[in-house]
Amino acid sequence: MKKQTIPKQIQEAFASEVQRYGNHIYHLGKEAGVAYYGFAYPDDLDICLPSVYGYDGHSVVITDSAEVARLFSLFGVE
Repeated sequence: MKKQTIPKQIQEAFASEVQRYGNHIYHLGKEAGVAYYGFAYPDDLDICLPSVYGYDGHSVVITDSAEVARLFSLFGVE
């Protein structure tokens, strides 16, 4: 299996999480030309919905909590 390359813009969007918890960015999936990425927070961290960023090949796409929930359902994330 080929390792997914994380775009630089997505790495920058998750920079504070990576600095704090390590590099745990993962590719969720792709929809309508936008590749979506999440961050695997530590299990003992209590957060509502994690951050998800999209990348359309040019810029970062910011998602809100409703969009994060929809994307998780679409891509089968629990």
